Amino acid sequence: MINETLLEQLSPEQVQLAGSLLERIFLHQESLQTASDEQVFVLGQLFEGVKSDVIRKQLFQSLKGSVLDRFLGLCGFESKEWIIHSSSDDQIAIQVFESLSDTEKKGLLIQLSIQESPRYSLLKNLMTQKTNAEGNGPKLTLQKSTPEKKQQELLQLIQKSSLTPDQFSDIGKQLSQAYDTLALEAMLVRLVSTFNAVNIPMNTPKTFAMHLRLYFLIDEFINIYPSLQKPLAVMMESLVAFLKDLPEGPWVVKILNQFPVYYLKFILGRLARYERIPSFEKRNLYCKLFNDNKQNLNIKESKQVRFALSQI
Repeated sequence: MINETLLEQLSPEQVQLAGSLLERIFLHQESLQTASDEQVFVLGQLFEGVKSDVIRKQLFQSLKGSVLDRFLGLCGFESKEWIIHSSSDDQIAIQVFESLSDTEKKGLLIQLSIQESPRYSLLKNLMTQKTNAEGNGPKLTLQKSTPEKKQQELLQLIQKSSLTPDQFSDIGKQLSQAYDTLALEAMLVRLVSTFNAVNIPMNTPKTFAMHLRLYFLIDEFINIYPSLQKPLAVMMESLVAFLKDLPEGPWVVKILNQFPVYYLKFILGRLARYERIPSFEKRNLYCKLFNDNKQNLNIKESKQVRFALSQI
Protein backbone atom coordinates (compact mmCIF):
# COMPACT_ATOMS: atom_id res chain seq x y z
CA MET A 1 0.00 0.00 0.00
CA ILE A 2 2.85 2.40 0.90
CA ASN A 3 6.20 2.80 -0.82
CA GLU A 4 8.73 0.92 1.33
CA THR A 5 11.52 3.36 0.44
CA LEU A 6 9.46 6.12 2.01
CA LEU A 7 9.04 4.18 5.26
CA GLU A 8 12.80 3.68 5.46
CA GLN A 9 13.22 7.45 5.57
CA LEU A 10 11.00 7.80 8.66
CA SER A 11 12.33 7.45 12.17
CA PRO A 12 10.82 4.71 14.42
CA GLU A 13 8.81 7.40 16.22
CA GLN A 14 7.48 8.74 12.91
CA VAL A 15 6.52 5.23 11.76
CA GLN A 16 4.56 4.80 14.99
CA LEU A 17 2.93 8.19 14.49
CA ALA A 18 2.04 7.23 10.90
CA GLY A 19 0.30 4.08 12.16
CA SER A 20 -1.70 6.11 14.66
CA LEU A 21 -2.77 8.64 12.02
CA LEU A 22 -3.79 5.93 9.56
CA GLU A 23 -5.88 4.25 12.26
CA ARG A 24 -7.68 7.50 13.03
CA ILE A 25 -8.37 8.22 9.36
CA PHE A 26 -9.26 4.79 8.01
CA LEU A 27 -10.49 2.83 11.03
CA HIS A 28 -12.24 5.54 13.02
CA GLN A 29 -13.12 7.73 9.99
CA GLU A 30 -11.88 10.87 11.78
CA SER A 31 -11.46 14.29 10.23
CA LEU A 32 -8.23 15.95 11.34
CA GLN A 33 -8.99 19.49 12.48
CA THR A 34 -5.78 19.93 14.48
CA ALA A 35 -2.31 18.42 14.16
CA SER A 36 1.27 19.14 15.25
CA ASP A 37 3.93 20.10 12.70
CA GLU A 38 5.39 16.59 13.03
CA GLN A 39 1.99 15.02 12.32
CA VAL A 40 1.49 17.21 9.24
CA PHE A 41 4.96 16.26 7.99
CA VAL A 42 4.20 12.54 8.42
CA LEU A 43 0.84 12.99 6.66
CA GLY A 44 2.70 14.56 3.76
CA GLN A 45 5.10 11.62 3.65
CA LEU A 46 2.23 9.13 3.71
CA PHE A 47 0.41 10.96 0.92
CA GLU A 48 3.50 10.91 -1.28
CA GLY A 49 4.10 7.20 -0.60
CA VAL A 50 0.58 5.80 -1.01
CA LYS A 51 0.17 3.92 -4.29
CA SER A 52 -3.64 3.61 -4.31
CA ASP A 53 -5.61 6.61 -5.61
CA VAL A 54 -8.61 5.53 -3.50
CA ILE A 55 -6.59 5.53 -0.27
CA ARG A 56 -4.81 8.73 -1.25
CA LYS A 57 -8.14 10.45 -1.81
CA GLN A 58 -9.55 9.36 1.56
CA LEU A 59 -6.40 10.51 3.34
CA PHE A 60 -6.59 13.91 1.67
CA GLN A 61 -10.32 14.34 2.34
CA SER A 62 -9.76 13.78 6.07
CA LEU A 63 -7.68 16.97 6.34
CA LYS A 64 -9.54 20.10 7.39
CA GLY A 65 -8.87 23.76 8.13
CA SER A 66 -5.35 24.71 9.13
CA VAL A 67 -4.20 21.09 8.84
CA LEU A 68 -5.10 21.14 5.15
CA ASP A 69 -3.43 24.53 4.65
CA ARG A 70 -0.17 23.35 6.22
CA PHE A 71 -0.33 20.04 4.37
CA LEU A 72 -0.63 21.85 1.02
CA GLY A 73 2.41 23.91 1.95
CA LEU A 74 4.45 20.68 1.99
CA CYS A 75 3.11 19.31 -1.29
CA GLY A 76 5.14 19.44 -4.48
CA PHE A 77 3.79 20.21 -7.94
CA GLU A 78 2.92 16.59 -8.81
CA SER A 79 0.87 16.13 -5.63
CA LYS A 80 -0.97 19.41 -6.15
CA GLU A 81 -1.66 18.44 -9.75
CA TRP A 82 -3.13 15.12 -8.55
CA ILE A 83 -5.36 16.92 -6.03
CA ILE A 84 -6.70 19.32 -8.67
CA HIS A 85 -7.49 16.40 -10.96
CA SER A 86 -8.99 14.17 -8.24
CA SER A 87 -10.82 16.42 -5.77
CA SER A 88 -14.58 16.69 -6.24
CA ASP A 89 -14.57 20.05 -4.43
CA ASP A 90 -14.07 23.05 -6.74
CA GLN A 91 -13.05 25.26 -3.82
CA ILE A 92 -10.24 22.86 -2.88
CA ALA A 93 -9.10 22.77 -6.51
CA ILE A 94 -9.07 26.59 -6.57
CA GLN A 95 -7.15 26.74 -3.28
CA VAL A 96 -4.49 24.37 -4.58
CA PHE A 97 -4.33 26.12 -7.97
CA GLU A 98 -3.78 29.49 -6.25
CA SER A 99 -0.80 28.04 -4.37
CA LEU A 100 1.03 27.30 -7.65
CA SER A 101 3.48 29.67 -9.30
CA ASP A 102 2.35 31.45 -12.48
CA THR A 103 4.49 29.14 -14.60
CA GLU A 104 3.07 26.03 -12.92
CA LYS A 105 -0.45 27.36 -13.45
CA LYS A 106 0.23 27.83 -17.17
CA GLY A 107 1.68 24.33 -17.48
CA LEU A 108 -1.24 22.77 -15.65
CA LEU A 109 -3.79 24.64 -17.77
CA ILE A 110 -2.13 23.29 -20.91
CA GLN A 111 -2.47 19.73 -19.56
CA LEU A 112 -6.09 20.26 -18.52
CA SER A 113 -6.90 21.67 -21.97
CA ILE A 114 -5.34 18.68 -23.72
CA GLN A 115 -7.25 16.30 -21.44
CA GLU A 116 -10.48 18.27 -21.99
CA SER A 117 -10.92 18.43 -18.23
CA PRO A 118 -14.04 20.21 -16.88
CA ARG A 119 -11.70 22.00 -14.46
CA TYR A 120 -9.98 23.82 -17.33
CA SER A 121 -12.64 26.52 -17.81
CA LEU A 122 -12.98 27.16 -14.07
CA LEU A 123 -9.26 27.62 -13.46
CA LYS A 124 -8.59 29.43 -16.74
CA ASN A 125 -11.28 32.01 -15.92
CA LEU A 126 -9.87 32.39 -12.42
CA MET A 127 -6.38 33.12 -13.75
CA THR A 128 -7.76 35.55 -16.36
CA GLN A 129 -9.75 37.46 -13.75
CA LYS A 130 -6.71 37.75 -11.48
CA THR A 131 -4.51 38.96 -14.34
CA ASN A 132 -7.08 41.59 -15.31
CA ALA A 133 -7.41 42.75 -11.71
CA GLU A 134 -3.64 43.14 -11.34
CA GLY A 135 -3.14 44.92 -14.67
CA ASN A 136 0.25 44.05 -16.08
CA GLY A 137 1.42 42.27 -12.93
CA PRO A 138 4.71 42.91 -11.10
CA LYS A 139 7.37 44.89 -12.93
CA LEU A 140 10.52 43.14 -14.01
CA THR A 141 13.72 43.87 -12.16
CA LEU A 142 15.31 44.05 -15.62
CA GLN A 143 13.89 45.94 -18.56
CA LYS A 144 12.07 43.99 -21.25
CA SER A 145 14.28 42.95 -24.16
CA THR A 146 14.51 40.21 -26.76
CA PRO A 147 14.96 36.67 -25.35
CA GLU A 148 18.48 36.50 -26.79
CA LYS A 149 19.55 39.75 -25.14
CA LYS A 150 17.78 38.82 -21.91
CA GLN A 151 19.71 35.55 -21.76
CA GLN A 152 23.01 37.42 -21.91
CA GLU A 153 21.87 39.91 -19.27
CA LEU A 154 20.86 37.07 -16.95
CA LEU A 155 24.16 35.29 -17.42
CA GLN A 156 26.03 38.46 -16.51
CA LEU A 157 23.82 38.98 -13.45
CA ILE A 158 24.38 35.41 -12.28
CA GLN A 159 28.15 35.83 -12.46
CA LYS A 160 28.51 39.38 -11.15
CA SER A 161 25.42 40.28 -9.17
CA SER A 162 25.14 40.65 -5.41
CA LEU A 163 21.48 39.63 -5.62
CA THR A 164 20.44 36.72 -3.40
CA PRO A 165 19.17 33.37 -4.72
CA ASP A 166 15.66 34.27 -3.54
CA GLN A 167 15.79 37.43 -5.63
CA PHE A 168 16.65 35.30 -8.66
CA SER A 169 13.62 33.17 -7.87
CA ASP A 170 11.52 36.34 -8.09
CA ILE A 171 13.15 37.23 -11.42
CA GLY A 172 12.16 33.78 -12.71
CA LYS A 173 8.54 34.41 -11.76
CA GLN A 174 8.59 37.77 -13.51
CA LEU A 175 10.13 36.29 -16.65
CA SER A 176 7.21 33.87 -16.91
CA GLN A 177 4.90 36.87 -17.25
CA ALA A 178 7.08 38.75 -19.73
CA TYR A 179 7.64 36.04 -22.35
CA ASP A 180 5.44 33.47 -24.02
CA THR A 181 5.96 29.81 -23.19
CA LEU A 182 8.00 28.77 -26.23
CA ALA A 183 10.29 31.82 -26.15
CA LEU A 184 10.92 31.44 -22.44
CA GLU A 185 11.65 27.72 -22.72
CA ALA A 186 14.18 28.29 -25.52
CA MET A 187 15.82 31.13 -23.59
CA LEU A 188 16.22 29.05 -20.43
CA VAL A 189 17.67 26.08 -22.32
CA ARG A 190 20.22 28.39 -23.95
CA LEU A 191 20.99 30.02 -20.60
CA VAL A 192 21.75 26.72 -18.84
CA SER A 193 23.71 25.41 -21.83
CA THR A 194 25.82 28.59 -21.98
CA PHE A 195 26.41 28.45 -18.23
CA ASN A 196 27.61 24.86 -18.63
CA ALA A 197 29.98 25.89 -21.42
CA VAL A 198 31.58 28.53 -19.18
CA ASN A 199 32.44 25.64 -16.81
CA ILE A 200 32.35 27.57 -13.54
CA PRO A 201 33.65 25.50 -10.59
CA MET A 202 31.82 25.38 -7.26
CA ASN A 203 34.77 25.28 -4.87
CA THR A 204 34.73 28.91 -3.69
CA PRO A 205 31.92 30.83 -1.95
CA LYS A 206 31.74 33.26 -4.88
CA THR A 207 31.37 30.60 -7.59
CA PHE A 208 29.06 28.46 -5.44
CA ALA A 209 26.76 31.49 -5.14
CA MET A 210 26.70 31.76 -8.96
CA HIS A 211 25.38 28.21 -9.23
CA LEU A 212 22.79 28.84 -6.52
CA ARG A 213 21.49 31.91 -8.34
CA LEU A 214 20.96 29.91 -11.50
CA TYR A 215 19.29 27.04 -9.61
CA PHE A 216 16.77 29.40 -8.03
CA LEU A 217 16.14 31.20 -11.32
CA ILE A 218 15.19 28.04 -13.21
CA ASP A 219 13.64 26.03 -10.37
CA GLU A 220 9.96 26.59 -11.06
CA PHE A 221 10.44 25.76 -14.76
CA ILE A 222 12.01 22.32 -14.27
CA ASN A 223 8.69 20.47 -14.16
CA ILE A 224 7.20 22.56 -16.93
CA TYR A 225 9.84 22.36 -19.66
CA PRO A 226 11.13 18.82 -20.41
CA SER A 227 13.77 20.25 -22.74
CA LEU A 228 15.63 21.54 -19.67
CA GLN A 229 16.40 17.98 -18.53
CA LYS A 230 19.42 17.47 -20.82
CA PRO A 231 21.33 20.68 -19.96
CA LEU A 232 20.42 20.19 -16.29
CA ALA A 233 21.98 16.71 -16.39
CA VAL A 234 25.19 18.25 -17.79
CA MET A 235 25.13 20.94 -15.11
CA MET A 236 24.70 18.28 -12.43
CA GLU A 237 28.10 16.79 -13.29
CA SER A 238 29.82 19.93 -11.96
CA LEU A 239 27.89 19.49 -8.75
CA VAL A 240 28.81 15.79 -8.46
CA ALA A 241 32.50 16.64 -8.98
CA PHE A 242 32.22 19.14 -6.13
CA LEU A 243 30.29 16.82 -3.77
CA LYS A 244 32.69 13.89 -4.14
CA ASP A 245 35.50 15.97 -2.62
CA LEU A 246 33.57 16.89 0.53
CA PRO A 247 35.06 15.37 3.70
CA GLU A 248 31.99 13.44 4.92
CA GLY A 249 28.33 12.59 4.27
CA PRO A 250 26.70 15.26 6.46
CA TRP A 251 28.38 17.94 4.36
CA VAL A 252 26.67 16.57 1.25
CA VAL A 253 23.30 17.08 2.95
CA LYS A 254 24.25 20.54 4.21
CA ILE A 255 25.18 21.65 0.69
CA LEU A 256 22.14 20.17 -1.05
CA ASN A 257 19.80 21.47 1.64
CA GLN A 258 20.48 24.99 0.33
CA PHE A 259 19.05 24.14 -3.10
CA PRO A 260 15.51 24.94 -4.29
CA VAL A 261 13.16 21.98 -4.09
CA TYR A 262 12.54 21.10 -7.75
CA TYR A 263 16.21 21.13 -8.73
CA LEU A 264 17.03 19.22 -5.55
CA LYS A 265 14.41 16.64 -6.46
CA PHE A 266 15.93 16.40 -9.96
CA ILE A 267 19.39 15.75 -8.48
CA LEU A 268 18.26 13.18 -5.92
CA GLY A 269 16.12 11.42 -8.53
CA ARG A 270 19.13 10.95 -10.79
CA LEU A 271 21.32 9.82 -7.90
CA ALA A 272 18.64 7.30 -6.89
CA ARG A 273 18.81 5.68 -10.33
CA TYR A 274 22.51 4.86 -9.94
CA GLU A 275 21.95 1.18 -10.81
CA ARG A 276 21.18 2.12 -14.41
CA ILE A 277 24.60 3.75 -14.96
CA PRO A 278 26.92 1.54 -17.06
CA SER A 279 30.16 3.10 -15.80
CA PHE A 280 31.31 1.27 -12.65
CA GLU A 281 33.11 4.32 -11.23
CA LYS A 282 30.23 6.71 -11.86
CA ARG A 283 27.67 4.19 -10.58
CA ASN A 284 29.57 3.80 -7.30
CA LEU A 285 29.90 7.57 -6.91
CA TYR A 286 26.18 8.18 -7.46
CA CYS A 287 25.36 5.35 -5.06
CA LYS A 288 27.63 6.82 -2.37
CA LEU A 289 26.17 10.31 -2.74
CA PHE A 290 22.61 9.01 -2.63
CA ASN A 291 23.35 7.01 0.52
CA ASP A 292 25.11 10.03 2.05
CA ASN A 293 21.75 11.79 1.85
CA LYS A 294 19.65 8.90 3.15
CA GLN A 295 21.99 8.23 6.08
CA ASN A 296 22.27 11.81 7.33
CA LEU A 297 18.67 12.96 7.53
CA ASN A 298 18.93 13.38 11.29
CA ILE A 299 21.12 16.47 11.10
CA LYS A 300 19.60 19.91 11.62
CA GLU A 301 20.24 21.10 8.05
CA SER A 302 18.26 18.35 6.28
CA LYS A 303 14.65 19.58 6.06
CA GLN A 304 14.73 20.39 2.35
CA VAL A 305 16.55 17.14 1.52
CA ARG A 306 14.08 15.05 3.55
CA PHE A 307 11.18 16.65 1.73
CA ALA A 308 12.72 16.16 -1.72
CA LEU A 309 13.60 12.51 -0.97
CA SER A 310 9.99 11.86 0.00
CA GLN A 311 8.86 12.92 -3.48
CA ILE A 312 11.11 10.79 -5.69
